Amino acid sequence: MKFATAFASLVFLGLTSAATFTNENALCRKSGPDPFVVYDHDTSSYLFMQTSGNGLRATKTPTLDGIRDFANEELVFQNQDMIDRPSVWAGEIHKIDGNWYIYYSHADSIWVVSGGSDPVGEYRDPVKLFDRGWSLDNTVLKVGGANYMVFSCHSSDVSDNTIGGSSICISPLTSPTQLDQDRVTVISRPEQGWEQQGGNTNEGPQPLYWAGQTYITYSASFCSTPSYSLGLVHLTGDDPMDAASWTKKTDGPVFSSGNGYYGPGHNGMFISPDGSELWNIYHATWHAEGQCGNDRSTFAEKVDTSNGLNFGAPAVDGEAQAPSGESAMRKRSRIN
Repeated sequence: MKFATAFASLVFLGLTSAATFTNENALCRKSGPDPFVVYDHDTSSYLFMQTSGNGLRATKTPTLDGIRDFANEELVFQNQDMIDRPSVWAGEIHKIDGNWYIYYSHADSIWVVSGGSDPVGEYRDPVKLFDRGWSLDNTVLKVGGANYMVFSCHSSDVSDNTIGGSSICISPLTSPTQLDQDRVTVISRPEQGWEQQGGNTNEGPQPLYWAGQTYITYSASFCSTPSYSLGLVHLTGDDPMDAASWTKKTDGPVFSSGNGYYGPGHNGMFISPDGSELWNIYHATWHAEGQCGNDRSTFAEKVDTSNGLNFGAPAVDGEAQAPSGESAMRKRSRIN
């Protein structure tokens, strides 16, 4: 769950060289909910979004550290409804067939706006994507050349399962701006104890592609508790619309509170510029009781892929190695 009062800010601080960045909560702007990052090779840039309350703001920068600089941020879409009802959160920017689209949540519904070839250019034509009930946290899953929308839903709206709280749904994208609402499948429900702390919660789904495999991370348990954490489902079958094709890791979360930070969740997954590393960007709070509001900061951390997927523990304060290939891509962007 996200508060409409959350405004754009970041915790990445202190680039000491082209190949490092700093996770440092003590000096952060202390608000960075629902982060999303993709690296765009066409522009040699990271594209970053987070919850900003009353509009859609995107940051374009050649370095991960650069996403903290508000000079790099552009207000790419805002309308009167967003101003009147400042409940815009969880924006994600995706390139489909050469054009950019931003998928976001507003007033308990999932939406999309259409752009062009410039990721921080003009966006237009907001479309509500789902009419069958409550929905939020939409993201794009790509499997076998087809696009799917994965989002948080109420299981009872789309199935005969009446478990309370939020679940994870999937529906085919017939175009970048339209769902096949007659085909909706629930692929994860909050059925485990570690998904039910403070309220039954599966939200914030995020695709993860690695070593030829497809996964989805999601946030489990309610955000106002320190039990807010990341779960994982694995596409082990052929059809992503078949719930039986997804295998959940049920023995516990893959990423949870630690190192003085609590409720790490609503993450994004991205690949390093040279394609060799998998990275997790997420928000967490320093409040031991958990936090759903402004006191959530954004951190980034490399996932250990040497033996499966090991997300580790929340990042400690201090300098960290930047994603692999960043220096080379930064040099290329300067040449271009």
